Amino acid sequence: MVTPPQPSNPYEAPQHGGAEGPGDFNDEVTATEPTGLVKAAGALQAAAGLLLSFAGVQLKLVDLTGKAWVMMVPYVMMVLGVTTMFLAVKIFKTRGWAALGGTALNGIILLSMGAWVLLSLASGFVSLIATLTPLLALTGTVFGALAIGPCLRADAARRRLREAGIDMSF
Repeated sequence: MVTPPQPSNPYEAPQHGGAEGPGDFNDEVTATEPTGLVKAAGALQAAAGLLLSFAGVQLKLVDLTGKAWVMMVPYVMMVLGVTTMFLAVKIFKTRGWAALGGTALNGIILLSMGAWVLLSLASGFVSLIATLTPLLALTGTVFGALAIGPCLRADAARRRLREAGIDMSF
C-alpha cells in the first residue's frame, strides 16, 4: 500500500494524486444535475398531469348520469393527474424510479384518455382539455422514455457519492 507524501507543513492540505481528491467528484456531482432532456420530460409530464386534473374537474362539473364507474371517472382523472405531477417533480430531481413510473403512467393516460375522448365524442360531449390530454401524454411518454437513461445514471452517481461520504439526496 502506497501512502501519499506528507506535507512539510502539518496544516497544509494533503497533496496526492489518488482517486479520492476533492476535484475527482466534480464529474459525479455534475452527473446528478438534470439535463435539458430531463427538464423537458418533467415539464411535459407535469403539463399532462395538470391538464388531466383540469379535465377531471371539468367533467365533475358536468351532470354525469349513468353507471357507477362513469361517476368515478372524474375522481380517477384527478388522482392520476396529481400523481403524474408528483412524479414530474421527482423527474426534475433526476430520480430514475420517477422517470420509469412517470413514463408508464403517461402511457396509461395516453391510452385511457384516448379511449375516453372517443367515448365522449361518440356521446356528443366535446372537451378541448380532454382532447389535448392524450396528445400531451404522448409527448410526455416519449420524452420520459428518453429521460430514463440520464435519470438512472444520476442515481448511480448519487450512489457512488454516498459511498464516498457525500450525500446528494436532497
